[in-house]
Amino acid sequence: MGQVTLIGGKKGGTGKSFCTNSLIYTYDFYKVKYTLIDADINNPDVAELNSKGFKKIGFSVENDETALMSKEIQNTDRIYELACENDVIVNLPADVENKLSYWLTRNDLLSGEVNEG
Repeated sequence: MGQVTLIGGKKGGTGKSFCTNSLIYTYDFYKVKYTLIDADINNPDVAELNSKGFKKIGFSVENDETALMSKEIQNTDRIYELACENDVIVNLPADVENKLSYWLTRNDLLSGEVNEG
């Protein structure tokens, strides 16, 4: 199982893209295999700068009610599937905490051997 690194912040302009690009540079320098996901659907600048990666995976579901009516939840779960193959770097959109928290708890990703921070 690979490591999932989530890079986010409360608002735009906090350096999320800079941090993500710096991590990508480090992975490339040390030849570490990874998959890039730019979950910032409104401004996928990291994916545009880096040719490899996914752009269409985003966090839009934050409770059971919206999950029942959304196909997006399967796209988000693709992050976990990709982590079974390589490390995954996720550039998050601003202000996604509730949606991210729902995804983590729904999939029970905070139990066991999950490293935080």
